[in-house]
Amino acid sequence: MPSTNPFTEEGRTRFRNFQRRLLTYFALWLLVGAGIGCAGFWYTTRHSFAPLQRLYFKQYAFSTFKSRLPKKKPSRYSLLVRVITDPTTGKDVVLGCTDEQVEPVLDERGKLLVDKKTGPYFRLKPGWERKLFYWRVTSANDAFVRAWFEQNIYDGKSLLGLFHPFFAIGFFVVFAGTTATVLFDRRINRRYEKGERVRGTCAVTPKEYERENREATGLGLEVFTRKVKA
Repeated sequence: MPSTNPFTEEGRTRFRNFQRRLLTYFALWLLVGAGIGCAGFWYTTRHSFAPLQRLYFKQYAFSTFKSRLPKKKPSRYSLLVRVITDPTTGKDVVLGCTDEQVEPVLDERGKLLVDKKTGPYFRLKPGWERKLFYWRVTSANDAFVRAWFEQNIYDGKSLLGLFHPFFAIGFFVVFAGTTATVLFDRRINRRYEKGERVRGTCAVTPKEYERENREATGLGLEVFTRKVKA
């Protein structure tokens, strides 16, 4: 039986071979897990996100990244806003709209209407006051915009928080797939060790060789055998 002692040459060789196979299995399942996680997130953004959540996602990612940088120079953002008159001061106040307040305007194919100059078409739902309602391009502090997106558009979830379920799915796929593959690898190697599969060279008596190779035509070499006393 092959040696599994890590202090022997054969044991070290077998351990190194197992390490290579394990790294290969892990790398392959890591790609599979990442692919499944990304596919799940793409499907969610396409089919589960509200209209403004989909439209604002790139700006949310951008504002999250920029807010972590040391320089706090304002960036330009495009936001759907409504203007109302403050009853106390009589001044106009600009408020960002949320998915609860607006609904998209769709064409006959069910796709969002988009104007190249003014942006995607939305309309306010009944009950929401407005003096003006439009897409506003403005320069704003990145940390402020990120916080506004998080609280008003993405239900209090940070950018990483949106990815958490898909990180968990990807991790489970990698862990389960690698574990199952390693168990299968061990099962195959046990069969090798028990002689159920032929691997490498093995020592046989002339009688065993004749019995196992009756139809062999040889390699052009004469082979002489002799009986071995029991």
